[in-house]
Parts: sequence; structure tokens; C-alpha cells
Amino acid sequence: MGLLQVLRNKFSKKPPLPAPQMTAEEKERVKFRALGVQERESRESTAEAPLAAPSAKVKPTPSEIVILGPHVTEKSSPGRGTGKYIFRVRWGATKGEIRYAIWAQYGIRPTHIAVILMQGKRVRFGRTRGATKRWKKAIVTLPKGKTIDVYGTY
Repeated sequence: MGLLQVLRNKFSKKPPLPAPQMTAEEKERVKFRALGVQERESRESTAEAPLAAPSAKVKPTPSEIVILGPHVTEKSSPGRGTGKYIFRVRWGATKGEIRYAIWAQYGIRPTHIAVILMQGKRVRFGRTRGATKRWKKAIVTLPKGKTIDVYGTY
């Protein structure tokens, strides 16, 4: 509440309105929205609905915002045998957000997450110097026997 609103409420003759009472379901929905999370069922139900008009934009789920995609390289491929997968993630993502995003997107709870900040490489284009973007990668360890199909996802 801003300072002007506080002064208005202080000098107005009407008492301030009480806060609306919420049910437990509404509180849960608000908590998920504050965390930037949607329930999986609501996302699946929208996927089965008929397509909207081309002008309507479909908002990605928070798990799609946190996980930018799998980082598939020759160096990361042997790790899949031991249950380790490497993902490119949003720069500001925390380990908790990454853990929740993996669980929401693939339905598997990771046992361990390691985060590495990758610095951009120095590049030149003729006489112009520059640098590629810095990025963040997460090494996600899954429980024994669980796998993710990273090629079919993106």
C-alpha cells in the first residue's frame, strides 16, 4: 500500500474494508501462482482443448521457463548411463526451482542437482570484439532405474 493510500485511509470517514476470506483451495492456487507454478492437470486439460484463435498467445508453464532445454554433447552423453542429465536453465533459477521443474515436466524427483555458471566465450567478427552470452547449466541426478528421453522432449 502506498503512502498516499495510507493517508487517505487515515483521514477518510469510512473504515477500511476487511480482507476477503479465501477457501483452502483458493489459498493453494494463490500459493502456486506466487511460486509461478501451475497444476499439471490444468495444463493437460488445456492441451486437449480445441486450438484457440491465432492471435491468442499460449503462456509457457514455469517448468518450461526454468528449463531451456537439454544440453546434449559428446561429453554429457556418458553421464546418462549413471542417471545424470545436463540441462540449460534460466540464469536466475535456483536448485529448488530446477528440482520442481524436472518433477513437473518429467514426473521424476531428482536426487541431486549441481549448478554450474558458464561464462561467455570471447569472439571476434572482423575487427569487432564481443562475447557470447553467459549461461547456466544444471547437472540433474535421477534415482536408480529412472530415465528421461531428452531427444523426444525438444
